[in-house]
Formats: sequence, structure tokens, C-alpha cells
Amino acid sequence: MLHTPLPDFGGLTKANLQQMVPHAFRETPSNPRLSDNYVHVPTYEVIDDLEKLGWYPMQASQRKHRKADSIFTSHMVKFRNPDLKISGQKRDDSYPEIILLNSHDGLSSFKFMIGLYRLVCSNGLIIATDQFADFKIKHMGYTFEELRAMVEGTVQELPNKLQILNEMKNTDLTQTQQEEFAIKGFLLRRGVVPAIEKPLQDTVDQGTVQAILQPQRESDKGSDLWVTYNKVQEAVINGGFHGALAGARVRKVKKITNFHKDIQLNRQLFQLATEYLPA
Repeated sequence: MLHTPLPDFGGLTKANLQQMVPHAFRETPSNPRLSDNYVHVPTYEVIDDLEKLGWYPMQASQRKHRKADSIFTSHMVKFRNPDLKISGQKRDDSYPEIILLNSHDGLSSFKFMIGLYRLVCSNGLIIATDQFADFKIKHMGYTFEELRAMVEGTVQELPNKLQILNEMKNTDLTQTQQEEFAIKGFLLRRGVVPAIEKPLQDTVDQGTVQAILQPQRESDKGSDLWVTYNKVQEAVINGGFHGALAGARVRKVKKITNFHKDIQLNRQLFQLATEYLPA
């Protein structure tokens, strides 16, 4: 197996991965009720194949269950390619990411999503648009050639698909729109659907809104959609600020550690951001 970090780029070693996502190294499916015809492809084979294509594992997580032998133990691995770097203004550089989800229960395919890793805040975004559709590869008949075709096709299309980021940077928001975005983002975090008959600004404590929109660094200053989205995304995902719904006790918001919830909320936030783009 590969899993050798590149100099000055970091990455996870085989030992790191075995400790963080042991389920990815199962040699047999976790579901005992599967047919004998089921073909098991362990996740580490896909990790090896992605490394051959220049994509290195940088982050990994495994879903926790009360039962250690749960057949539904899903896991996630994020990959980055050191040769694919997106240079931004104010040193706001980022790397495209390939996010791999899998579960050895025999009920799901390998699922791939596209994300962005911002260097300035060590934070990962997930791009969720029609142009960035998820990819799936079935365990049955999995081949390196199929994976390579999928990855190469995605890389070739990146410049065109990332145009949406430029559109965000060119879309200026009013103060009211920025606050609205922050409120909606916090409501998504809390799983609350705003009541139609109640003004949106009355659903979240005003101090919470200001805390979410507070710039953490030079690159976060500004009023365009890209900056606003990044501030809201970082605050809502990583927590660290004090916030509450209107009328509730203000408490420190914790970082999301469940990768399923992280991915779901990230996708919702990106889709929310696209709603502010000009028609």
C-alpha cells in the first residue's frame, strides 16, 4: 500500500488511516446476510488507486456506533492533489478535494463529492450544485480504469465548474442580505424551519448574527457573497461563538464532529449561497 505523505504537503499515513478509519481496511463485508455473489472491494483499494492518480488522503473519519460490530459503520476520507491549487486574493488559496464515502454493508456504492479546502482557515467546503453532481461507483465490477476516467473527467471540468465561485465573488450583498444569510445558516445548524408568519430577523438573537458575521482574518473582510458564505460556513460548522435562537439562553456553539452532519450542513449552506446569485 502507498500512503506516503509528500514533503511540505502533509497527508495521512497507512498507520494514521488504520487508526482513524479501521472499517476501511475490512477484508470482508460487514453484513453477514449478503449473497455469496457479492464482490467485496475494501475502501483501502480505492485509497491506493486515488494515490496513483496523485490524490492523497488528508482527513478521515468513521461513524461511531454503540455497537462496535455494527454493519452500518460508514467512513469518509478526503483527498487533495498538491498539483491542483487555486490562488485567491488576500492569500485566500484553496485546494480542490475529492471526498470519498463508503460503507462495507453491501447496501451502498462508493460515493464521491467535490469540495474545497481553504488554507487560510484550514476549513473544508463542499460544493453542491447541479454542475457538481456526486459520483458513484458500484462495488460490483469496480476497476481502476473506471475510477481514473471519473477523476480525470472531473479535473478537466474544474475550471468551468469553478466559475460559480467567481460569480459569488462578483455578487455584492447588502447588510440586510448578509444578516439574512447568517440567520438562515444558523437555523440550518439548529434544524429549525422559520415560521412564515414571523419576521426572519426575529428568529435568532441579534448578537448571534453579529458573531457569525464577525471577520476572523483579512480575507474575510468585505460584503460579497463569497466572503459572506465563507464567514457563515466557518462559524456554523466550527462553532466557537456564543449564539441562540431568539428568546433562548445564549450558549457557546460547539464544532460539528459527526462527518455525516458536517457534509449535510455544508451542502445546505452552499445551496443557500447559490440562492443569492443573480438570476
